Amino acid sequence: MRLPEEPDADAVTQQANDPAATRYTARMPLPYSRADALDFIKAARARAVGGDSAPFFIQMKDGGALIGGIDLGLDDKRTSAEFGYWLGRDYWNREYGTEAVTALLDFGFDELNLSVVRGNVVPENRASVRVMEKLGMTMVGHETSPAPARRGDQEVDIYEMTRDEWRNR
Repeated sequence: MRLPEEPDADAVTQQANDPAATRYTARMPLPYSRADALDFIKAARARAVGGDSAPFFIQMKDGGALIGGIDLGLDDKRTSAEFGYWLGRDYWNREYGTEAVTALLDFGFDELNLSVVRGNVVPENRASVRVMEKLGMTMVGHETSPAPARRGDQEVDIYEMTRDEWRNR
């Protein structure tokens, strides 16, 4: 995982224009233009510098292909956070989502000293539900969440894990 950079715009644009890859995302519009990608990268870097979030692009370990994105949005007190992620379709069902969320939780609990991390998932997104469950996260509720890219709201299940649960898994 690494901080988003301007040269990533073309790869993100290509992957984000796959309706299957973004159908459960709340903030990735379709179509997704190169300008959208550049705006996202600029905003993500500003949020990182401001300490409001920890945005990363997910890249193959060999330094090759950019395969998705993941973000840890911090609360005002910097004690808890909520994450979201997406993967390009070519990288589904290969454990990359689990690996990325694991790395993000390690970072959040070990580097940022967060007490709790939450993730929300559209219940129909069975792959993301499996990632949450595989990592030992607990479903703690259900809510209606804004999804501006879907032109409305979406129903999501809320999963949560504390620092102690992560360390004792």
